[in-house]
Amino acid sequence: MRRFLLLGLITGFFTGCGTSTPPAETNKDQPKTTSQLKPAGDAIASRSPSPDQAEVATAPAASPQRGPTPERDQLSAEAMAQVQKLEELTAQANAAQARFDFASAAGHWSSAMELLSTLYGPQAWQTTNARLAAETASIQSKFTSTQLQAVKELYSSQTEIARLLKESRHAPALELAQLSQRITAELFGPGSWMMGKQWVQVARLQQLNNQPEAAIASYREAILLHDQFLGEVHPDKETLHAYLGEAFLAAGQNRPAVDNLSKAALIAQRLWGDSSLKYATRANDLGVAYQRAGDLETAIRVFRAAESIRRRELGMDDPLVAHCLLNLGTVYMELSRHELAVQCFAQALPILQAKLGVGSRMVVEGSLRYTAALVLAGQSQMAERILGELVAALADRPGTSAERAVAQYRLAILQAKQGNYALAEPNLKEAIEVQARLLGSEHPTTELSKQALVKVYEQTGRGAEAQTLQSQIRQVQYVEEDTQFKQR
Repeated sequence: MRRFLLLGLITGFFTGCGTSTPPAETNKDQPKTTSQLKPAGDAIASRSPSPDQAEVATAPAASPQRGPTPERDQLSAEAMAQVQKLEELTAQANAAQARFDFASAAGHWSSAMELLSTLYGPQAWQTTNARLAAETASIQSKFTSTQLQAVKELYSSQTEIARLLKESRHAPALELAQLSQRITAELFGPGSWMMGKQWVQVARLQQLNNQPEAAIASYREAILLHDQFLGEVHPDKETLHAYLGEAFLAAGQNRPAVDNLSKAALIAQRLWGDSSLKYATRANDLGVAYQRAGDLETAIRVFRAAESIRRRELGMDDPLVAHCLLNLGTVYMELSRHELAVQCFAQALPILQAKLGVGSRMVVEGSLRYTAALVLAGQSQMAERILGELVAALADRPGTSAERAVAQYRLAILQAKQGNYALAEPNLKEAIEVQARLLGSEHPTTELSKQALVKVYEQTGRGAEAQTLQSQIRQVQYVEEDTQFKQR
């Protein structure tokens, strides 16, 4: 009990003072999604490839941050005194750093380290965090006025990076982070702990700039330094291996992704326990990697484990439970277990609709996969009804024209199969108009819709119109296979 008593407090105290952002299961309302243009086999949600901007913007030169405190009414008098002492030391250290009095900051961090060593032991990761903060402040206390000016510029750079990220200007943010990295190397040395943090920031920004291979190289540099300064089981190493796994997934290197996400899950299990939400996050990410690597049965087991933890800890109506169910349904689709896929999607979608709204990307993607599963399970009429409702719901929602076009296309296919060509034709024409505007008239997706319209023309005795439209199509051919179209 005592081991975890001050966990929430301590995790956040040293975030800006030499450690990267802790694992973020608490951001549970925003599971990441893949594009609806991805193959149907892709898991709907994972951490890859969009790193959280707050994680990227952590100041490497020790910006003051505080984590959540434990519920005070649950603490003993002795524990309360320890919490208050840590709060006092942290506030003093942060205040000293804000005025660039690094000698005083080092003393306060050292006192915090002694207290943490008593609580957790000298080798505990909490103690390591305080030691690194103290050592960094001690190094800065010996800087010349020129070096201190460079430190101030680093602080300013972090503020500017945060602003650029808020404006979604990822390229200049990366350039500024790389400049900060060079300054950090000059100040602290290329093999320093501070460079380990800089490598993480650069890697995250490289991911935001769709540079997965560069991010992989940067993460490897970061891991080398983290291995040098941290113990075997540390939250930062858990996070780093998860980040590297994401980068491998984005690069299409699925087996290395499995290896690194397995390491992250193992560390999370040892840190937080195999019933914790943080472990559930890593298990879900690992399930995505197994799914991408083609190990579908293992993916199911891992997703089920994550779902069970989240259901128990958060309740059935939480979006993260639905998140696992969507991923499970996707894997069942790949295994042609369509009835099981239907069950998973049917459980997940009402939760997401209630929490996120009908027009959210995840709800739309889930609805499209749900209807595909219904068709393959022999329930085309229900699929047609759901797609019709989705098309109507998205009609007046801004920013959903691409999703609505996909739904219209699939709805039209089902309508055409039932002989309802008068209904299918306007849906296809609207879909083609949107797809041509967003993707181009010769994009394979647009031409798939055109090919479907050719079939409608043919079935309604309009051969001349069919021939005219067919002459414009070179990329795809129609394949009569459930609701699917395939490229030639």
